[in-house]
Formats: sequence, C-alpha cells, structure tokens
Amino acid sequence: FKANIYEAQAILEKKLPANELIKIFQKKNIPNMIITQGLENIVYLYDHEIYESPVVPQKNVVNATGAGDAFLAGVVYQILNGEKNHEKIINFGKEVANYTLLAEEAVNKKIGALALERKNYS
Repeated sequence: FKANIYEAQAILEKKLPANELIKIFQKKNIPNMIITQGLENIVYLYDHEIYESPVVPQKNVVNATGAGDAFLAGVVYQILNGEKNHEKIINFGKEVANYTLLAEEAVNKKIGALALERKNYS
C-alpha cells in the first residue's frame, strides 16, 4: 500500500506526522506500506518493520507530474523481479521518480532502459 502524507492522514482521519501514522498502520497489522511526503523522508513498513529513507532533492526539475506513480512503479518492478532488500527496492523507486522529474512528459522514456539495465545487473 502506498499513500502520500495527505492521503494517509485522510484515511486515518488524523493530522499526524508520517512516522506516527505508519505506527498506526503497523498496529493494524499491515505488513508493507509506504508514505511519501514530497522532499521529506519516505517512511515505510517492510515485513511489519518501520524504516525511513531520505529524499535527495533533484536539481533541474522539469515536471513533477507522474513522479509518485513512477516511484511506485519502480518499487513494484523490484518486488516482481524478486528483490528482497527493502533499501534496494525503495532506492530504485526513488531513482525512477528522479528520472521522471527530468522529463517534460509524465513518463521519462529512459525509464525502460534503466529497468532493463537494473534487471541485467541484479
């Protein structure tokens, strides 16, 4: 499950920070969840454990449309390809999102090549 901070707050009807929201989802026995919050750390559950991953601001952002979807696509891609390391999963999502931020269109055409390269080196 993936939500941005505002979606997570709306679902729980609580205006809490992400690190507090994720604890509530954890108590509800949700095994895997990601809360993104723009340039703030990504907070996530992986196999019922809570983690944070820093977001490095991208320079020369062209368009933010599609970056969240690209992030999730990168995460799902890694999972479907058998990756078990949660840091590698999240980092690939961030990498795909960063590629998206550099393109005028909502999907950077270079993402396919990035995914194939990653698959060949995994």
